[in-house]
Amino acid sequence: MPTVKNLSTSPACAGRSLGRRTNAYICYPSLLDVVKKRRTVSIFCGTVIFAPRVAFAATLLSNPTPGAGATLQDFVYILIDIVQWVAIPMLVLAIIYAGFILVSAGGDPAQITKGKLWVLSTLVGAAIILGARVIADVVFGTASLF
Repeated sequence: MPTVKNLSTSPACAGRSLGRRTNAYICYPSLLDVVKKRRTVSIFCGTVIFAPRVAFAATLLSNPTPGAGATLQDFVYILIDIVQWVAIPMLVLAIIYAGFILVSAGGDPAQITKGKLWVLSTLVGAAIILGARVIADVVFGTASLF
């Protein structure tokens, strides 16, 4: 009896159904074939199981956080307040660190460039954080036009 090799990439397996014995080879599916087959099955099952839940989500879901505002706009404003409460002290620390780098540079051009970059990045971050409510107003104002 010839020895049986477990190689699915052999020339004997080309065009043959997998799992069949051809000459001295047993053709098994490659790992990629198994993953593709399982992914297709899982996508199909996920669609069949979760599609009705998505379709009826509007009637089944309620506000999970009643204290977080009744509308999306109220929720975004509360979220902005929380982010600002955390980010403003971090901005102050970043400005202090940038000043420390500039003061301790001692004429080193690399440290001066690093300090200037920290100052610029901190100011851009401060503009975004402090202007978040204005940005949200513009977005909600634009969305209300449609």
